[in-house]
Amino acid sequence: QGATIRRDEHTGAVIVARIMRGGAADRSGLVHVGDELREVNGVTVLHKRPEEISQILV
Repeated sequence: QGATIRRDEHTGAVIVARIMRGGAADRSGLVHVGDELREVNGVTVLHKRPEEISQILV
């Protein structure tokens, strides 16, 4: 997948924590560290656990 995510403790937002060099996220240039994920492939991630979101990203 090429990125790791985390949940912001204060806001509950899902944030891109790291981009793996050479991974899909890095190559696309569309995702950056600090970006907030609200949906992935049309699926909202607002109330999902990070593990669930990771499965959507695969």
